[in-house]
Amino acid sequence: MPAAPASSARRLASVFSTRVFRALAAEQPEGVAARLAPLATVDVPGTATLGERFEAAHRSLVASYRSEYVFKNTLVSRIVFGKHRPATAAAIMEMPMGDSEADLLVLNGTSTVYEIKTDLDQFSRLSGQLRDYCTRADRVYVVTSDGRAATAEALVPNHVGILALRRSGALSTVRPATSNLDQIRHEHLFRMLRRNEAQAILRDHIGYTPDVPTGQLSERMGALFGELDVADAHRLVVTQLRQRGRAAASLTRAVGFPRSLRALAYGTELSGVGRERLLRRLHQPMALMLGA
Repeated sequence: MPAAPASSARRLASVFSTRVFRALAAEQPEGVAARLAPLATVDVPGTATLGERFEAAHRSLVASYRSEYVFKNTLVSRIVFGKHRPATAAAIMEMPMGDSEADLLVLNGTSTVYEIKTDLDQFSRLSGQLRDYCTRADRVYVVTSDGRAATAEALVPNHVGILALRRSGALSTVRPATSNLDQIRHEHLFRMLRRNEAQAILRDHIGYTPDVPTGQLSERMGALFGELDVADAHRLVVTQLRQRGRAAASLTRAVGFPRSLRALAYGTELSGVGRERLLRRLHQPMALMLGA
């Protein structure tokens, strides 16, 4: 597929956003036609469905404009759907970790963070990001292009792994990550949890039921969580966080769901009704969404 001009490619990349994804799931998708307009430029038959246009657009980006979304979707497809299975592994996009946000957190039997550095990104914030990740996740990888892999390898600690995204779309392991379990801190794990997740862990593991006013509950649960063995605490957090990916896994396994939208499925929480609307619209011709 021929390379698209950079400006056109950037416009095409803009359709792969949580804003567009949520709009397609909304009862009244106001403004979505304008945001989808770049899809009208992809080379597909006029009868193509919206989902088919997303697939064609993604192929064009893979060939000519490897945006951060291309990296994210490749990781989800190759790791959650390739190395593992959606039934046993979950993904969380843009996971807050300290002062950083992990591009991708994969949870199976353990936790693995993937920090993406495209050819448009700088490495200046990387050291701080890695400090945040290594006290919260078992393994950490930096993912970059094959041309920048050597630079990344020279910059990051030996326990951090390096993956390279090849022009073919394959992921190559430049250096495997090793475990950070000895660096993980209870309080950092605890802050990754929502209140109901923390309550579930303490209820199921030590039989705890809230015994303080609501305003004091977080501090109380944090203290109890800090008494757990850190390996147990990490395992329990992984189990809870995996539950967040159940709805996304169901959506991505639906008949006709585009592979190009897998990362958005894991990065956007939708209601059951919203998922049904989204699937229905993806199976419709593009003209219906553009008001033609």
